[in-house]
Amino acid sequence: MSEMKRLLIILLLVPTIAFGQTRTVNNLKINGYLKVSDNGSRVDTLKISNDSLYMYSGGIAYHIQGDTSPGGTGDEDIYAGDYFINALHGNDEWSGTRADSAWKTITRLNTEITAGNIGAGDTISLRAGQVHHGSIASGGYDGSSGNEITVTSYGTGRATLTGAKRITTGWSDTDDNNIWKLTDEDLPSTDVDLPGIKINSTWYAIGRYPNSGWLTMDAVDTDTIFYDAGITQADHTWDDAQAVIRDSRFSIARSQVHRQTGDSVYLTETTYHALDQGWGYFFQNDTNCLDQNGEWAFDYSTQTIYVYWNDDMNDCVVDVPTLEEGIYLTGSNYWIVDSLIIEMFYAQGLHLSTSDYCQATNNLIRYCGTWGIRNGGSADNNVIQYNTLTNLPNNGIRVYLSTGVQVLNNTMTNIGMIPGMGQGGTDTYSAIIESAAAAGGN
Repeated sequence: MSEMKRLLIILLLVPTIAFGQTRTVNNLKINGYLKVSDNGSRVDTLKISNDSLYMYSGGIAYHIQGDTSPGGTGDEDIYAGDYFINALHGNDEWSGTRADSAWKTITRLNTEITAGNIGAGDTISLRAGQVHHGSIASGGYDGSSGNEITVTSYGTGRATLTGAKRITTGWSDTDDNNIWKLTDEDLPSTDVDLPGIKINSTWYAIGRYPNSGWLTMDAVDTDTIFYDAGITQADHTWDDAQAVIRDSRFSIARSQVHRQTGDSVYLTETTYHALDQGWGYFFQNDTNCLDQNGEWAFDYSTQTIYVYWNDDMNDCVVDVPTLEEGIYLTGSNYWIVDSLIIEMFYAQGLHLSTSDYCQATNNLIRYCGTWGIRNGGSADNNVIQYNTLTNLPNNGIRVYLSTGVQVLNNTMTNIGMIPGMGQGGTDTYSAIIESAAAAGGN
């Protein structure tokens, strides 16, 4: 910010200034804090440090005359305590304290959070109608009762926070029945559960064989070997595929196939419950499963994704999840997450850990791999209400090792509806889970 030659500040009520009075200050350079109250019931903070002006408050408009940001023309409104992000028209070199001087990226926001520049009473506002790529981490900083730190949208509608990388080029044809592949260093390099991909804005599930229904285990040998006389494919067709196995009436297990020879399938690990003759299974996450448009398989060891598509994939817009979680509140009390769309993270959309008195309200959370909202590890007295959770392959809301948590008036649809896309073991494929134990699954 350039040095302000003349600054007019109009305050509704300041302890040292009478109501309605104005002050004109020349060459303003004050290091310190000025307390401001909007109506006598709430005290906020105007911080002036060298040439930078920071308004710490919650939605109160102060009128400031002067050049207050890059491109500023004077006589403009600043909303106290607001930080703006505009993915299309922002600039990370700007102040971020006004809609017309918004930052561009979530990365820039996280830099300010890490530096401790976002505090009690501040509001982080993402431009509605835009897609913002990144994860927001609270950095262990607290709001306070009545002066929460709020993450929300501004403008008409909601902002979308996504964990998906948008890919428009780089696909190569494998010359194998319309199967395309792409290797990208930004794709996950560990064994994670991708919650699907989007091609031209349409969501697609992982490829599987058969495309519907279940095969049958005719016999089992040990906890890692079963036989199916119905297997007609050549030896080693299903090596390294993932077997999805119904191992009890209330659970679905998953295990990597070590080797398949004839009708024999050898697994790399035991399932949660013992294998049993007559139970169903199918294969997934292998290129041999891909025979319908949009079906995909992912090899994390090479960071390569394979997609069946009967046209040129380089003419498509593809969104692939690359980030773990949308908003991670850890060791941070009194935060509000409100009116956002959170999608396409391979773990959870919102994660509250050792963070108390937080609120998640009016959000739409979808296409996240493990949980929509995860509240656990001494995350007490939080309120989760009026959210819509939909199209989540594993669980909707998980509350564990926490007390005083309220889950109220949330709408949940299509939770854990696709076998194999949720985790294995217990406490999976569920809308709401509350337990005193830590979260699990495989």
